[in-house]
Amino acid sequence: MTARSTTFLKAACLSVAALGGTALVMSLASSTPAFAEKGGNGGGNGGGNGGGNDKDKGDRGNSGKTSDRGGSSKSSSAGNSSSNNGVGKKAEKTTKTEKTASVAPAKGNKMALALGVHPSELGALNALNASPNAFAHASPNSRVGRIATYRQAVIDGLALEEDYVMSKAEFDALTPPERALADIDTDLQTKTTDRDAVEAELQELEEYLATEGLTEEEIAAANATKTDLTDEQMQLAGEIADLEAEQEYAATYAGAETDLDALEALLGGQKTTQRSLLEAAANKPVDDRIEAAVRSMLGL
Repeated sequence: MTARSTTFLKAACLSVAALGGTALVMSLASSTPAFAEKGGNGGGNGGGNGGGNDKDKGDRGNSGKTSDRGGSSKSSSAGNSSSNNGVGKKAEKTTKTEKTASVAPAKGNKMALALGVHPSELGALNALNASPNAFAHASPNSRVGRIATYRQAVIDGLALEEDYVMSKAEFDALTPPERALADIDTDLQTKTTDRDAVEAELQELEEYLATEGLTEEEIAAANATKTDLTDEQMQLAGEIADLEAEQEYAATYAGAETDLDALEALLGGQKTTQRSLLEAAANKPVDDRIEAAVRSMLGL
């Protein structure tokens, strides 16, 4: 081999060596970002740096990727499991809350709290929670207005009840008359007729005594009759006065009894009217328990 040939071969070998080194550096440089993007874990870097050939790098790199993916899958599975458990517990808690709400009264609803029921069971009576200003300016046909109408009816009924209680006390303090008013009226009419007859006789007697030409005996007899008639007139006047007093008391007693009966009838009708007004406001039947709670809320 000539010296020129030897020199040419050495140059070629150096060029191949240089090219091989460059390729190796480029291969390493290009593989590093790939592992960093996938996770840059110890398995991938260790495989690339420790291996001497492409097969080792590939196997170890793949091993690193597989490990990385396996770890991600496991983490994701655990996360999903934790998330599902949280959702399950939340759903269970929500279900329990809803069941509780269906039987427990709402905290802001005084009517529901008074009755120990849920507001949904009260219907239109939830309008009782309206403000005093709303009641003052409510339309008569609105829910609040109908409750206001019921409230006024109860107030009127309470005033009527006070009148009844007072009248009942006054009536109970009275002593019942000994006779019926009709019997007293009959006796009074009889005595009045008798008195009128006596007064008529006295008038005639006065005219007789004024006649001229009467004898002393006639005048004496007329005066004696006059005295008797005057005494009878005075007796009848006293009896008539007593009968009139008896009549007045009996009439007062009968009037008080009539008034008391009328008040009692009005009270009975008032209670019926109030219940009808409350049922109209509630838009459904109402029992004594609900009406008592409504009155308590209205301050009645």
